[in-house]
Amino acid sequence: MNIDKPKLVELLVEKTGMQPENVENQLGQLIERIISAAKRGKALEIKDFGLFYFDESGELKFDPAEELSTEISFKYAGMKPVELKPKRDSTLPPIDADENKEPEFSPVINTPSEELPEIEDTPEDDPFGIDETGYDDFDFLSDMEKEPQPDSEPEEKPIEEVKTKPVKKVPPKRKNNNGLIAVLAILLLIVLIGGTVWFMDSFSSSEETDVATTSDLPVITEEDEENMEQLLGMEGQQTADTVPAPEQEQEIVVQQPVEETPSITPQPPAEDQPLYGLTGVVMEQANDGYSIVIHSFNTEDTARSTAALLSQDGYRALVNARTVGGSSTWRVSVGQFETLEQARQAAEQLPSPYNTQNFIHRIQIN
Repeated sequence: MNIDKPKLVELLVEKTGMQPENVENQLGQLIERIISAAKRGKALEIKDFGLFYFDESGELKFDPAEELSTEISFKYAGMKPVELKPKRDSTLPPIDADENKEPEFSPVINTPSEELPEIEDTPEDDPFGIDETGYDDFDFLSDMEKEPQPDSEPEEKPIEEVKTKPVKKVPPKRKNNNGLIAVLAILLLIVLIGGTVWFMDSFSSSEETDVATTSDLPVITEEDEENMEQLLGMEGQQTADTVPAPEQEQEIVVQQPVEETPSITPQPPAEDQPLYGLTGVVMEQANDGYSIVIHSFNTEDTARSTAALLSQDGYRALVNARTVGGSSTWRVSVGQFETLEQARQAAEQLPSPYNTQNFIHRIQIN
């Protein structure tokens, strides 16, 4: 049974109760992450769910995690497949054992019927008045009963052979496993739907990272991000009128008139500029990586003013809007990095206090 994308979205909406737009959006993000990892020659692993990768022939494969396989297959562990009896093949010739039965039994049945009247007629047509004890001494009836017995025994043997021989050969030819295949197909469909529903729940609650980049690095939780947001937010309130640049020791006083706000003017990148790095011009092709957050503001104008000053100092400055703790904040980050390890090394090279007061997040374009 094949399930296309519209059918899969319909099943997920029915199982999760989410809106179709949210389901399609999350599926699109998953597909983009799988393709992005494949272009870099890597696989995409989702914790407690499984591993997505492309094999040598270019076909997408999925290896479920042990936790997922155990959770889904647990309630089916005691079940056994049911094999249905196949239908009888109408093309086989009928067994003609019944046709052979009549001629073989006919002499056995007819033999005593012809001789018994002679035995019964003798006492009735006895004109000589012979006593009945004479027949007892002759024992004529006992001889007649013994004659059909040896004839009936050998005649029954070929009848049994005719019945059993075709029965042993026919069943293997008519054996059919359609019932077992149907049961296995239903179980596979249930596992697929259950796994997809479980993945949607886990995917909407947290973001996962690639296998090759997150195996040995610490994970920043939502609670840590809230603490960093509060710390950087306090700093943003204190520096709303004076915004320091990372490479300058003195404070630069920035006037903030209501009508004029500095803006980031896009500039063409240099020919020798690498795709990822801390300094230079922001490149759209590198927005699939990570960036170092050094400021967090409650107003967008303040965040963009700070980003403009950082751009003038040669940094790749980005502004991203996030919702943390139920309130909207604007993060100002510097640099575009392909992996978390590269971003962490670049953060240690920032001037004080930014080399200690920062955290790394994945770039998201609003």
